[in-house]
Amino acid sequence: MSYKNLTDTLDSGYIILVLLVAFSPAVGAVDFDSETKLIGTIKNYIAKKMPDVRMENVVVKLSASPKFWSALDGKNYKVSDEYADVKVVGNTIFPLEILDKKDPQKIYVRAKVEIFDEVVFAGQMKKRGQTFSPEILKVEKRDTAQFPKRYFHEVGELAGKEAKITIASSVMVQDWMVQNPPLIRRGSR
Repeated sequence: MSYKNLTDTLDSGYIILVLLVAFSPAVGAVDFDSETKLIGTIKNYIAKKMPDVRMENVVVKLSASPKFWSALDGKNYKVSDEYADVKVVGNTIFPLEILDKKDPQKIYVRAKVEIFDEVVFAGQMKKRGQTFSPEILKVEKRDTAQFPKRYFHEVGELAGKEAKITIASSVMVQDWMVQNPPLIRRGSR
């Protein structure tokens, strides 16, 4: 076999392989509509549990196996209220009830729920007792799902306040980290 025949054979084999991959159904592939429907169901559940959160700021990332998707395929389901006191943010497991009269089932899906919000963070390190200036503060969207709701949304909210502790660069500024400056400092006259 000559070199030319060998390259022609490899090229045609490569083309066939590309065509097979492009036009064959992917094994274990997730139907986009199924995933979108499940994310919508989870977001609706979160909306009921956390009415003060805007749903456009919620991001749900699913972690499920092909076996899970095949069990869920074409069925109606809802997020179960069995564990109503469980947190619905961060890495969590959602119990799903499959609404089938013949074969009711309960399956679980692992998801990471992030809630993004505009927050103020320190652009550079701020030492204890230093007053905040707008130049070193920045506002950015960050995941606030695991934080208490005691953070600042606008730079103006920190006007005239000072750091109660040393605040590292790029740390979200929360209300317990700041204080109003004292009227009289120890040792001053």
